Amino acid sequence: MRNKLYLWVAGLCLCVVYPASFCLAQTSDAFRTQMNSVFQNVNPTPISSGLLWDYGLELTDATQYNGTITSTNYVNLAEWRMLYSSLYTMRFNNNISMTAPATVNSQITSNGMLSTAHNIVALHVRYQKFRSNATSLGVTIANNKLTCGNTTAPYETRYAFAATLNHSLLEGKSHRFIFRSALFYNKSGKTISNIKADFGDGQGYRAISQNTEVTANYSTEGEKTFKLKITYTDASVAEGFSKFYVKNIQPIAARYIGTNILTRHFPVAGFQAPRPYNGAVGGATVTIQYAGTNQVLDRPLIVLEGLDPWKILSPDDPTSNSDFDKFITGSVNAIINLDRQGQTLSEALEEGGYDLVFVDFDEGMDYIQRNAFLVENIIQWVNQEKAKYRTRQPNVVLGMSMGGVVGRYALRDMEKNLHIAHDTRLYIGDDAPQQGSNVLLSAQAAVRHLSTVGIGLGFGIYYSLTLADLNDDLKKTVALLGTPAARQLLQYQMGGAGNNLGFDNSEYTTFMTKYRNLGYPTQTRNVAMASGSECAPQQPFGPYATLLSFDDSFKLKYWQTIVSSLLAHYTTYFVQLRIGFPLTTKTDLRANIILNALPDHQALRIYKGKISIVKKILFVINVSMTLVDKSLNASSSMLPLDSAPGGFIDINEFAGTTGSSTLTDLTFRFTQFCHVPTTRSLDIGSGTQTILTADLLRLYSPPSPPPAPKNTPFANFFTHPIENVRHTEFTTQNG
Repeated sequence: MRNKLYLWVAGLCLCVVYPASFCLAQTSDAFRTQMNSVFQNVNPTPISSGLLWDYGLELTDATQYNGTITSTNYVNLAEWRMLYSSLYTMRFNNNISMTAPATVNSQITSNGMLSTAHNIVALHVRYQKFRSNATSLGVTIANNKLTCGNTTAPYETRYAFAATLNHSLLEGKSHRFIFRSALFYNKSGKTISNIKADFGDGQGYRAISQNTEVTANYSTEGEKTFKLKITYTDASVAEGFSKFYVKNIQPIAARYIGTNILTRHFPVAGFQAPRPYNGAVGGATVTIQYAGTNQVLDRPLIVLEGLDPWKILSPDDPTSNSDFDKFITGSVNAIINLDRQGQTLSEALEEGGYDLVFVDFDEGMDYIQRNAFLVENIIQWVNQEKAKYRTRQPNVVLGMSMGGVVGRYALRDMEKNLHIAHDTRLYIGDDAPQQGSNVLLSAQAAVRHLSTVGIGLGFGIYYSLTLADLNDDLKKTVALLGTPAARQLLQYQMGGAGNNLGFDNSEYTTFMTKYRNLGYPTQTRNVAMASGSECAPQQPFGPYATLLSFDDSFKLKYWQTIVSSLLAHYTTYFVQLRIGFPLTTKTDLRANIILNALPDHQALRIYKGKISIVKKILFVINVSMTLVDKSLNASSSMLPLDSAPGGFIDINEFAGTTGSSTLTDLTFRFTQFCHVPTTRSLDIGSGTQTILTADLLRLYSPPSPPPAPKNTPFANFFTHPIENVRHTEFTTQNG
């Protein structure tokens, strides 16, 4: 369960919640103005392809993707998008019509949702480029301006070809693939004769047809290579490739894998509907794995999942959902050595006779209240089913991360407001953010600031692109920050966008006040499991440490990699960065990004973001300007939560590559940060006391619980004996 978006997340896409957000692009026309001045005396008529390489904004080195495979010109989906966007900015006349990058991103997602097959995404585009000796073939340069008449002599024709898959991680042995015609962006002017593909399954190239699914089976796990080869009627051939990762080809042996399973989707037909919140009811898939061989639900262990962002990060890939299957092959197989050496959690539950009831929320980022009202409904249904058996026992409710907040809210609401028996004897919060969670505020600032950076473009026409158009990961990250649960649970959060950034904790404050006033269930024994250590060690850095720093010599592609990594650390199913890909240095956009950890109650700079364009035309003319340059300081009231003791998330664990640089090599000085401070998971002071830095660094040991007023409201709690561990990780100590 720790492999989910425990951080920046929750419910509806920001594009819906805040529809004006992406419309407030801070667009600069400086680049377009300079470029059009340079090219104003260039006759566009000879550019038969409609695209002129020298005029475009090169986000990646388009020239290396020439339809011939080399050791370095493979792409993943993010690199493919950058290549397509680069070509899109080369438009120099009306001889070509290209789909806007933002629309292409939407088409990739929507086509991916048509079936569970993995989609092949490809482009083949003809463009023109000044020859290296163009100045001897009719091009003159004077006063930073080019002059070229109606002649084709100075231009050479080139082609860009690239192919990739829409998913970079494939789980399981057998997979289906499809090359939809809607996802082949062919502006080459060529007609297809035949298509072949190699899916990295050891079978080599095979003939495929567009819009027809093919199946590949894998006998080994690890990095694989996908290749696409298209032969045209003019006998020309274009070939490109990408890399992906295959895992879990053999099912993990677990007690909860079997046929003794019942699945219900809530609301359940014929059973009372859950209460609505803000006019809507929640939904969930509930999977029951009965203990033993009979289907008798008499000792339920109800597990509530944490934040699950798959519908925002990868809505075209249902396998990325952190569902029952992920739980039984992951967390529940942790070795805990409870009764014997080598005993797993699943074995301990089996031997204890527990029936596992796993709740997978339809909207894993939704309002806490909406999912809590749904859990109340699920508990009532479980109790109705349980009443059929004389051997029934009270429920145990285990809430993972956000699920712990949802579970506590539901149980207490049933007692206090509904006056309905929940028949639950034990409530367990597993590193639940009882006083809120933390995600790097400096990274939040960077994402919100850069998402609306816009660049005006066009020769004879006008259009603009934002960095969010170029990098879909950036847009998704902004969406995650705007979801209901993220706004309710993040203690420190950024509001606004572009240059209008500001701190906005209003929804957090409103929710936490209501949550605190509701209190804890009184008819249960309440236990907390913290992922922080009782010895209170900080993360590998202290307050105000520099986490990331690179200057103008780094290209935007590196920043895209960083953005992708900030998503990757929330879920192993978003693994672009597990696959190493070449970080080209031949780009026109430069980034100067500095991220700092929160200082200790000091108004110091935590974020600096500067985006510049540096371009050279025909080795002579320089075009350069700064698009944005912004800094943001922390508030002097803020605690140093990034470095605080507590359950952590490690970016490198999920973003580390299999064959190239890790994120640390890409100038992340520290990749681990605190997500849920120990004081938050133990609810020190019950939210009524001012938490100081000294409280963050205090020792919290079960044999010596902290005294009032900064005590814990839990009847018992667990902290790890030596080190902080990953958020919600099961270990031999806490299992």
